[in-house]
Amino acid sequence: MKIPRPVAFASGIIVACASLLVPHVPFLSSAPPVFAAGTCSTDQNSHTGYESLLHGGYGSRAWIVSRIPSLCSGGTPTGGDSISAWSMILDTNGINYAQSGYTQNGGQGSTYYFSEYSDSGCSGGACTRYFGATTDGNNNQFWETYDQGDHCIYMFIDGSIVQATPYDPTNAGGANYWAGPWSQQYLGENYNVQDDMPGTSGEKATFTSVAYSPTPSNFNGNVQDNWQPIVNPQLKKVTTYWCVDGFNNNAFNIWTQGTCPSGT
Repeated sequence: MKIPRPVAFASGIIVACASLLVPHVPFLSSAPPVFAAGTCSTDQNSHTGYESLLHGGYGSRAWIVSRIPSLCSGGTPTGGDSISAWSMILDTNGINYAQSGYTQNGGQGSTYYFSEYSDSGCSGGACTRYFGATTDGNNNQFWETYDQGDHCIYMFIDGSIVQATPYDPTNAGGANYWAGPWSQQYLGENYNVQDDMPGTSGEKATFTSVAYSPTPSNFNGNVQDNWQPIVNPQLKKVTTYWCVDGFNNNAFNIWTQGTCPSGT
């Protein structure tokens, strides 16, 4: 997700594309961080997890276990750092995207469910919604899909539509056109090399039922019968202490550890 802006929590959502949007009702509790991050040093947008690049498709989906991470301390202004885990669909240029998951932002104190999509009309180029706080060990389903009937991308949490693009990303003449083929990503993300990724060696952030939709949905994002394992998943990591291990094409773990085991 983008570096977080001031938090605005959604109690109900109205988006031009959708008439069936409903508020997500989450678990309203949180847990202490599960790993002690270091002193802030280099600001860097980093990712750990799976990605399936430029294979096309119109949706991404995963169940993700919440693991409450720690932000680095000192050296980064409050509110300028975040750690998150999410499912995402994005365009061929890696510029336009839609995602949903959970995030721990600087200055928030809790880890919240969120959804976000790129939009040139929103501040910073992205429109973000926050919902309620998750708690360590929760397992939630997050997905995004392009609906060819409603001409937008819907974002879901646990079966509820929580956000939708107010534009059609396939409209080549529009300000927010998504060039194809599209890609899918299922990642942990942070903004400092001393931040955690969600999870520890004993309590990993597990992604399961990782899937994509090769065809658009029709009628309010209902494509659950068309989900398939992602094509040629690639492991993504950038350090020796943010770890990822893959079971198969539709499940993997991420976590933070002093030194990752060989192969992770």
